[in-house]
Amino acid sequence: MTDPVAALRSAFVARCRTDLAELRRLGDRGDTAGVGALVHRLAGAAGSFGFPEVSAAALVVDQQIRDGGAAAQADMERLLGLLTELAGAEDSRSRPHPG
Repeated sequence: MTDPVAALRSAFVARCRTDLAELRRLGDRGDTAGVGALVHRLAGAAGSFGFPEVSAAALVVDQQIRDGGAAAQADMERLLGLLTELAGAEDSRSRPHPG
């Protein structure tokens, strides 16, 4: 029997690649509202799919935007780094292994 959440979790990880690019694009444009909406969604979804570090990092950025309109650079870099790791881990699982 397959885990029905596994497919959703895999889709979430795949979407993280898109979210990562979108966060960078929104940040480069200075679109704080767009960043806020995306990190708010990530904070909830990441926790639901078993990625508490990503959820916590997104929640920090989300709260900073809600409180003051901008995220601290270090906190945004942490979130981007976690998303990069997550997307890279998925890529390595989808590649054929030599041997």
